[in-house]
Amino acid sequence: MKRTNLWPQLGLFVVLTLGAAVAWGLAGGFFTSLYEMHLSGALRQTVYENLVVTVEGEPLIGGYSYANNQYRQLPFRTLAGETVDAEKVDELSPATLYRKAQPRRWYDGPMPWSGRLTWVNDGRTAGTRWQLIRDATNEGRAYFAGFDEATRLGVG
Repeated sequence: MKRTNLWPQLGLFVVLTLGAAVAWGLAGGFFTSLYEMHLSGALRQTVYENLVVTVEGEPLIGGYSYANNQYRQLPFRTLAGETVDAEKVDELSPATLYRKAQPRRWYDGPMPWSGRLTWVNDGRTAGTRWQLIRDATNEGRAYFAGFDEATRLGVG
């Protein structure tokens, strides 16, 4: 009886099996990313909130929601959660920190000041300049400090 060598057949089987697995993996990844980019956005609702300061100095929570490819303004709320009529809100210009709140990776280093400090003024001549200062933690606690632009003294 002649003995046949099975190693070439086994090698071909392994190569073809791995090739098919890679092809299916790439196809699955492609269709998953296609779904995430185009279809799941219509099924998901995202709420964006921001801190709004009125000209009188009262902090309010404002925001909007995004669902079904549409933005919808949410009502203003006080820090205690009470709804405020939007027509009565005269807010300052927005102050935005451009760093997303997310855990920092070890190789990112400390959070830069560009992600921790911003300012806004009240729009008046020699008015008040409000500094928004955020700490360097991932949660990002922040506080306002107000300074008179003419005298540079603290006002709040």
